[in-house]
Amino acid sequence: ETHQLIKEQSREADRRFKETDRQFKETDRQFKETDRQFKENALEFKETDRRLKELEHI
Repeated sequence: ETHQLIKEQSREADRRFKETDRQFKETDRQFKETDRQFKENALEFKETDRRLKELEHI
């Protein structure tokens, strides 16, 4: 019976670990997507700023 209990606890710990790992990977994926969007927005901002400065010099 103790052996069965240990097996069940081990399975539960493994399940929790896998769920935590899955959540971590999802959070990491979201972070990378947010970072990509941030960099894209920064490039667009620089391009818009450059065009604005060109117009000011006309």
